[in-house]
Amino acid sequence: KLGPYLGFMEDKTTRLLQEAPIGILTFSSDWKINFVNENFFKFGVLYRIEIPSLTNFNLIDNDLFPNNSIKDELIDLQKGYSFEKVIKTIKSHDQGIISLLVKGTPLFDNNIFSGGMLIVEDIKVVSDALKERSVKTEHIEKIINRINDFIFITDSNGEIIFSAGKNISL
Repeated sequence: KLGPYLGFMEDKTTRLLQEAPIGILTFSSDWKINFVNENFFKFGVLYRIEIPSLTNFNLIDNDLFPNNSIKDELIDLQKGYSFEKVIKTIKSHDQGIISLLVKGTPLFDNNIFSGGMLIVEDIKVVSDALKERSVKTEHIEKIINRINDFIFITDSNGEIIFSAGKNISL
C-alpha cells in the first residue's frame, strides 16, 4: 500500500530540491558530484562567478569556486565538521551588502563518510543594519580602548576586519 505513496513523496522531494530558492549540490565519498539543482547555476550567473562544467567533476581535484577555494573545508567534512564560507560580496543599489555563501555539511551512513551537501545562498544586509552595527562597533571599540590589551578580529580568510586597543596601529 505504501509503494505508490512513497513514489509520490519521492517525486515531490525531487521537485522541492530542484526548485528551492537556494543552490544545492550533493557529492559522494569519492568527491564526485551526483546532484545539482537548477538554481545552483543561477547564482553563478547572478554574481558573475565562473562555475566550471560539473560533468565528471571531482571536488578535491578541481576548484568549484576558482577564486575562492573550499578544498580545505571539504576535507574537514570527512571529520564531521560543517562549514560556512563567503564566496563573494557585492554592494547593492541601496548601499547594503550582499554576500554569497556556501555551506557544507557531511553525510554519514553507519558512521562512515558517504559524501556531503553544499548549499549556496545569498544574504543581504541592508544599510540600516550596517549603520546599527557600526554604532555598536564604535561603542565596543571605546570600551576595548580603555583597557591595556588589544584585539584583532579576522574574517575566514585571515584578513583583519576589526582592531582595537592601546598603542595599536596598522
